[in-house]
Amino acid sequence: MKGSGDAKRPERIIVTYDHDFAMYLKHKRAENLAKARKNVQNKLTKSRQSQQDPHHYVTTTHKTKNGERAIKIEMAINTDVVYQEEMLDGFCAYATSLDDEAIDVLRIRSFHYEIEHIFRTTKSFFRDNALTYERALHIEE
Repeated sequence: MKGSGDAKRPERIIVTYDHDFAMYLKHKRAENLAKARKNVQNKLTKSRQSQQDPHHYVTTTHKTKNGERAIKIEMAINTDVVYQEEMLDGFCAYATSLDDEAIDVLRIRSFHYEIEHIFRTTKSFFRDNALTYERALHIEE
């Protein structure tokens, strides 16, 4: 017997574009590319830690002769990665199974950010102002 959780509703994707967000991403990419170029000039090799790490723009090639241990390292900026990111600047996609109009779904989504903000604020308030429980000790004579 299938429960109501097994019923699948068709999802649709709502795509939005925000020029300010696109400009922000362009600015952040320029900063990361400057760091990546500096890494290439200084031949700094390290494993990529995250998507935000400037090293994901760098392609490292180890040159060898006849299967010997690689001593020479060539590093360059991978322009394909930069181009792929530039194509998506400012776009945001939301998947939803709601039957409402797109504007209503986006309005509901905006409340999500407000709720998350309230949770973060409340959590930091309780962390900074830790409530203590004090029990009065009664001494009977």
